[in-house]
Amino acid sequence: MTVLFLVSRFYPHIGGVEDVVLNLGKSLNDGQNKITIVTARAPRTLSKAELIDGLTVNRLFLGLPTASIKAFLAFPFFGLTSTVKLLQLIKRDRIDVLNLHFVDDAGFYSLIVKLLTGVKLITSLHGNDVQKFPQQSFFRKVLLRFVLSLSDKVTVNSNYILEEVCKMFPWVRSKVTVIGNGINLDEYVDAKPYLSTQTYVLSLGRLVHKKGIDILLRAWSKIKTDVSLIIAGDGEERQNLENLSKSLNLTNKVTFLGKVDHPTALSLFAGAEFFVLPSRIEPFGIVLLEAMASNCPIIASATGGIVDLVKDGQTGILFRSEDEADLTSKLQFMLDDIASLKNLTENATGVVKDYSWQSVARKYLEIYNS
Repeated sequence: MTVLFLVSRFYPHIGGVEDVVLNLGKSLNDGQNKITIVTARAPRTLSKAELIDGLTVNRLFLGLPTASIKAFLAFPFFGLTSTVKLLQLIKRDRIDVLNLHFVDDAGFYSLIVKLLTGVKLITSLHGNDVQKFPQQSFFRKVLLRFVLSLSDKVTVNSNYILEEVCKMFPWVRSKVTVIGNGINLDEYVDAKPYLSTQTYVLSLGRLVHKKGIDILLRAWSKIKTDVSLIIAGDGEERQNLENLSKSLNLTNKVTFLGKVDHPTALSLFAGAEFFVLPSRIEPFGIVLLEAMASNCPIIASATGGIVDLVKDGQTGILFRSEDEADLTSKLQFMLDDIASLKNLTENATGVVKDYSWQSVARKYLEIYNS
C-alpha cells in the first residue's frame, strides 16, 4: 500500500504533529507499505525534496490567499502549481490513501485532490484544528466541515477530541475512530536518572496558560515537604511563572530548567518521585505515556484526553481540573506515602504497551484497509 501524508509543517520544524507524522511514517514504511510526505516549503530555503529517516519528503507551496496581501497575490500561481504537482505525484506513485494530518491550509489541497482523483481520504485530527482554529475563524470552521464531509474516515487522538468535533458536526461520529498517539518504548528502558542533589517531583511541558503550571505553583506553596519541584520547558508564560514562584517564596523549592532535549527528558522522568500534569485543557497528553514508560507515577488533572490514559487510583491519581485545593491535597497524599505509588506504575506499564508506535501503526493500517 502507498500512503501520502499531507501536513502543513514537518521537520526541521518541531512539534506534536510533526512527531506523530515522523514516527507513524517510520513505523508504516516497512517495505510492504510505502509512505511519502508532502509538506509546506517554509521557509523557502528548505530543499524541495529530501529523505528524512527513510521517508521521502516533498515540499510545496501549501498556502491560502487569506493570510496576507502577499499570500493573496502568490496564490493564483503557486497554489495552482502546487495542486498540479500534487496530482502528478499521486498518479506517479499510485497513491492508495491520502492521510491529511491536521486540518489547516493543507486541508484545502486535500479537498481539491479528493474531488479530482477520488483517492481515499483519511483525515487525522490532532487537537487545535478542532479546539482552536475553528473558533478563531469562520473560514477555518467551514474548511473543517468540508474536509470532514469528504473524508472517507476520520481519526482523533482521544475521546475528548471526538466529543468536541461531534459538538460542531454530529453527523461525523459514524466516520470517526479513536487512535491515540504513540511513543518509542525502547528509549525508556535504559534511561539513567537525572543527577540532582535533591529528591524531586517533575512537571514537563510548554509554559503556556493552558498547561496550568500556575495552579501547580500555588498548590506547591501550601504543602509540607523537603522534596523539590523541577519544572522543565519553556514558553510565553515562563517569566510570569518565575515571578509567581518568587512571590510565593518558592525560590529554594522550585527549579525552572528551561527547554530540555529528549535524552535529558528521559533522565528527568527516570529520576523523579512522580510526575505532575496540571493542564487546564489537554487533547491527549503524550507526556503521560512518557511518564508511564519510565515507571514514574502520575498525578494529573481530570480533563480532556487525560482521562483516556489515567484511571484514578489505578494508573495514576486525578484531581479536579483547575482545583488548587484538590491538587494540594493529592500532592500531599503522594508525598506522604511515595512507597505506595508502586502499584500505580505496575498498572500503567500494561496501558503504555498499547501505545507503542508499532501498535498505533497497525490501527492506522486497519483504517486504510477498511
